[in-house]
Amino acid sequence: MRVALLLSCLVVPAGNTSRAAAQTFAPDPVPQDLVAFSQTALQQYPLLAIGEVHNSRLQYALLTDLIRAPRIRALIDDVVVEFGNAFYQDRLDGFLLDLEDVPAAKLAQVWRDHSESPTGPFESPIYRDFVYSVRAVNEGLARSERIRIVAADPPVNWDVIRTSADFRALPARSQYMGERVVSEVLQKNRRAILIVGGAHLSRRAVSPISGRSMVNVTSVVEQARPGSVYVLSGVAGFGPRDAEVLPRMADIPLGSVIPLRGHFLGDLPGPSVVGPASPTAARRPTAPASSVTRKDLFDAYLWVGTPEMVPLVTASPQQWADDARWAELNRRSVIRFGVPLDPETRKSGQLRPAADQADHDELAAMSLQERLDRELTLQTRYREAQGDPGQGLARVARVVERRRGRPGHPVRSRLDDAEVWMISREADPVAAALADRSGGYVQE
Repeated sequence: MRVALLLSCLVVPAGNTSRAAAQTFAPDPVPQDLVAFSQTALQQYPLLAIGEVHNSRLQYALLTDLIRAPRIRALIDDVVVEFGNAFYQDRLDGFLLDLEDVPAAKLAQVWRDHSESPTGPFESPIYRDFVYSVRAVNEGLARSERIRIVAADPPVNWDVIRTSADFRALPARSQYMGERVVSEVLQKNRRAILIVGGAHLSRRAVSPISGRSMVNVTSVVEQARPGSVYVLSGVAGFGPRDAEVLPRMADIPLGSVIPLRGHFLGDLPGPSVVGPASPTAARRPTAPASSVTRKDLFDAYLWVGTPEMVPLVTASPQQWADDARWAELNRRSVIRFGVPLDPETRKSGQLRPAADQADHDELAAMSLQERLDRELTLQTRYREAQGDPGQGLARVARVVERRRGRPGHPVRSRLDDAEVWMISREADPVAAALADRSGGYVQE
């Protein structure tokens, strides 16, 4: 039996054998080579979860090298990905396993027509390139040895999604992705890498407001098969601790694996939106301030560098040039957000919905602190209603009037000792408007 690679931010353990392995697999807390490290992990766990930094050029180059390595190919059966729409699984299998000639436009529906359309990150060319890289690997293998990509995004056929009720009827993303891992990998005694955004994978998925547990990919897999996953989370920065931590990372090569137990990074407080209450925050119920450290959330980090070190790769605005495609994306925006896309974002690599003037007027009457508290509360309640922390639970969008940094790129900053996403209204007014409209629900 071969093993499949599960690329995700969270670890999910497997069976009795894996549980024993979890007790003995204690790698040295020094930077290590990704391929060699992954080989050891996959020999002891049916799942290697690698947390994705969305749009990271370096991380996907590393992942491509990983699946090309013969010693990894000998272990894995599958790669489970968040960026693939399960509705098109048969099309993906035909292209990768049967080596069928699939027209580029039809194949692109796998990652372009996902449930986060039209605002998700998966229009970036790195996702397309990864699929074609797996195809190139498979062309040199026998049918029984070819790597399968398992599409884990909920199956959505946008041709039949006509109303917001239709869209809300889709399965919760984290729940569905976890169930795909269980049904397509664990129950078939296969091995895999899962690639999903980190918030779906934290070992401790709890609400920062109520403190109660929430469903994510890890919790679903853990319930089905305890002890089956090793969690290797991509990391691209340390938020308000950058000034403290980055100088200590200077001698660590990009692309290195850093086991967190025994390493200073593991003792850093975990990314959290829970901190000492502000005057306005004190008026709402909050969970106790967390003492969780990063080694409580993940087993190891994959260091991919900050966006300033290795720029992210977003979509080309050329992808929105076709008027029919643009009209369809606006239709989806109205279904999901109640408003069409901001036409100004058609010139960028990241689409955003337009914002209502009423939202701006309401927010203009609030202090900045009241606005931030409102966004945190609404973001978390939205996710609790979904039963799914999804993207951004620990990365709640914040709106500030201005910030330093590269225009259009959200940065982390500290607010009341809590690590959060901050978005500059000056540098990225569209993203800020979406945060205003949705109570902080801005995708990573």
